[in-house]
Amino acid sequence: GVAVDTSAIPKTPVGFSAGIAGAEMRIKYARNAHEIPADVPIVGIQGFLLEVGENKWYELAAIILEDQKNDVNLQMFTQMTPIPSQIVTVAKEATPEDYPLKSMGLAVSVGASMAANLQV
Repeated sequence: GVAVDTSAIPKTPVGFSAGIAGAEMRIKYARNAHEIPADVPIVGIQGFLLEVGENKWYELAAIILEDQKNDVNLQMFTQMTPIPSQIVTVAKEATPEDYPLKSMGLAVSVGASMAANLQV
């Protein structure tokens, strides 16, 4: 793997489009910043939250394979893991109103919210 700049991705993207956009941004950054040739396939992975029904939250990840040489772009998603709604509420409340990426997600990770809630 290679390190990528994630400053344009919220700590916790919300929704399929934000999750896919995050994985695509990771691929673009990796290819451009690390000068990875077009004939080398790249996989981008981005975790995100999804609300399925009122106050029913799940965490999952978008996995994208980009193979420019063979003109292949595959998307898949991991299994969804239930997240308690109070954890999402904590993350929402910790996200400032002026957070520049608020339209895509939250400023706080689910892990940080869970750690604070569990006091670990």
